[in-house]
Amino acid sequence: MSGDQYLKAVDVVVRGHVQGVGFRYRTMWAADEQGVAGWVRNEYDGSVKIHVEGVEHRVDMFLQTLRRGFPGAHVSRLETSRSTPEGLRDFKVVY
Repeated sequence: MSGDQYLKAVDVVVRGHVQGVGFRYRTMWAADEQGVAGWVRNEYDGSVKIHVEGVEHRVDMFLQTLRRGFPGAHVSRLETSRSTPEGLRDFKVVY
């Protein structure tokens, strides 16, 4: 990324039917397609937690993809909050 592109970081909690349906892996693939970095993990309360960072318009497009959801999943709510970029270079499923 060049220095003149704004780097945006967002923490996301995805609620709904999002565990046991491949949501984390589809999230990772969507992040790769959008060219953003970060991580995704399942939470004990049934939600999915995501940290995403990258060029602002790419992060925004990634968030739109999450709002639409993936086959087999149902996103009932997406909670987002600004975060601090961690300098990540790729997107991973973490446990």
